[in-house]
Amino acid sequence: ISEGVLKLNNGNEPEEQIAEVVALHLELVGQDHDLAVILQVELRHSIQFMGMFSRSRLREYFEVIAGIVARGQASKAFRKDLDPLLSAKLIFGVLDQVATDWILADSNSKLASRVEDVTKFLIAGLKVCKK
Repeated sequence: ISEGVLKLNNGNEPEEQIAEVVALHLELVGQDHDLAVILQVELRHSIQFMGMFSRSRLREYFEVIAGIVARGQASKAFRKDLDPLLSAKLIFGVLDQVATDWILADSNSKLASRVEDVTKFLIAGLKVCKK
């Protein structure tokens, strides 16, 4: 999380920051397939672990992403009708599912190869629609 915060404090536009979150998340999870299996599948069965993690580090991660969404709303780049915290949870959910799909796919592809498609999908949902 702290590595991401450092990268995000570069003054980039909110769209670019969402792209950086996506890239960093998928690159980090995709670095070690075996560790990703443990994090994505095995530890989820531990309610105690998930409860502890959710109350601390995951909340901090959500706050970072929610801050990006809020800044995007303030700059009129992102839709105002979206709740920033819910948006952060949805973004995490997409990233989480992409990682789980990668694990279960049993292929030799790189998780980071999905960054562009995931970023386009997320930005399309956040952006203000121009008529």
